[in-house]
Amino acid sequence: PMPDLVVTAPNYVPSGSLTATKTTAPLIETPQSVSVVTRDQIDLLNFIDVQQAVRYTAGIVGENYGPDLRFDFLTLRGFIPVQYIDGLQAPVSATIANVGVDLYGFESVDVLKGPASVLYGTTPPGGIYNLTSRRPSAEFGGEVAVKYGTDDYKQAAGTITGALTDGVTARLTGLYRDRDSQTDFVTAERAYAAPAVSIALGPDTTLTGLGYYQYDRTEGDPNGFLPVLGVLEDNPLGRISRGTNLGEPDLNFYRREQFAAGYELVHRFSDALSFTQNARWTEYHEDMRTIYATGLAADNRTVSRADYPFKDDVNQFAIDSRLDGRFSTGPVEHRVLAGLDYRNYREASAFGFAGTTPIDLFDPVYGTAPLEAPALSPWTDQRLKQTGLYVQDQARLGG
Repeated sequence: PMPDLVVTAPNYVPSGSLTATKTTAPLIETPQSVSVVTRDQIDLLNFIDVQQAVRYTAGIVGENYGPDLRFDFLTLRGFIPVQYIDGLQAPVSATIANVGVDLYGFESVDVLKGPASVLYGTTPPGGIYNLTSRRPSAEFGGEVAVKYGTDDYKQAAGTITGALTDGVTARLTGLYRDRDSQTDFVTAERAYAAPAVSIALGPDTTLTGLGYYQYDRTEGDPNGFLPVLGVLEDNPLGRISRGTNLGEPDLNFYRREQFAAGYELVHRFSDALSFTQNARWTEYHEDMRTIYATGLAADNRTVSRADYPFKDDVNQFAIDSRLDGRFSTGPVEHRVLAGLDYRNYREASAFGFAGTTPIDLFDPVYGTAPLEAPALSPWTDQRLKQTGLYVQDQARLGG
C-alpha cells in the first residue's frame, strides 16, 4: 500500500467569519457577501496596510487618494465603510472614517458588503470592515521580520506568543517603520506595540485582554496631490515628476497618537448556549499642518495653494454583550443571537484655513510662504451616546 501523504498549507482560504453574523456560522451558510483577507494572504503578498490588503477583493477599492501615509482610504460598494476593530466601532475623527492603525497587529481583515445595520446600527449601506487582533496562543511561536525597500523604506517588526503559566497565555506584537515617500522631501515614522493576555477563568470561561499603542510622525507633506495636466493629461509645458512636492517641506507636518485597552469575555453555559462580551476604551489625538495645491492657473505652471492646520481629539468607550443559542423546533434548527451594544463617543476639533503663496509646478521654490499658520477656530464639539438592541435568528431546514 502507498504510504500516507500529508499535505499542509497556510490558511489562505478562511472557513468562517464572526463579522457577518457575530456567530461562528460557516461562511457557506452566511446569507450575506463577506470576504476575509487572512494573515497568510497578507504576508504572502507583502501588504503593509488595509488599502493594499483589499486589492484582490471584489466590491471594495483602496488607495483612493494616492500616496497618503496616514489613513486607509476605502470605498465599499460606492460608500465609505465604517471601520471596526475586534467587533467594536473605531473612534473615527471629524474628517476621516478610520484611525489608520497598523495592519501588522491583526490576524485578518473582514469585509462585510451591503447593509449591516441589523447587527451594527448606524452604518452606510455599502458595508463595514473589521480588523481582528492577533491573539495569544498556548503554543510558543513568533517571528522577527526586517524589511528594506523603495523610497528608503525601513521596517523592523515582530510578534511572540506562548504560555506564561497554566491557563495564562500572552502575545506581544511590535513594529517600527521609518520611510520616505514617492513625494520628494517627505519622511514618515511609526511606532506600534500591541500586548494581549488570555486567562482561562475556568473550563468554560476565557478572558482576553487586548490593547495597542501607535505613534505616527510625518514630515514634509502628508499626501501628494498633483494637477491633472502633466500627470493624467498632457501639459503643453511637459510632464510632472511623480515626486513633485507642491507643499512646504519645512512647514508641513502630521502627528498622531492613539491607544486602546479592552477585553473579550467568553463563557460557555453548554454546547447550546454561550455568552460573549467585548469592551474597549480608545483615545485618539492628531495635530497637523499642510500647505497644499488647490488649483492650476491658465499658464499651466502656476499652482495656487492653501494653508490648513488641524487638530482633533477623540475618546470613546464601546461595549457589546450577546448570547448565542442553538435549539430545534421540529425539523427546523435555530441559531439565535441576542445582544445589546453601547457606545459613548466624544470628539472635539479645530482648524484654520487661508490662502498662501503660489508655487511653480515645474520649478518649486520653498520658503516663500508665511511662517505663521492661520489661527485655529473650533469646528466640532460633539458627544454621542448610542445604545442598540439586536436579535437574529438563523433557521436551517434539512440541507
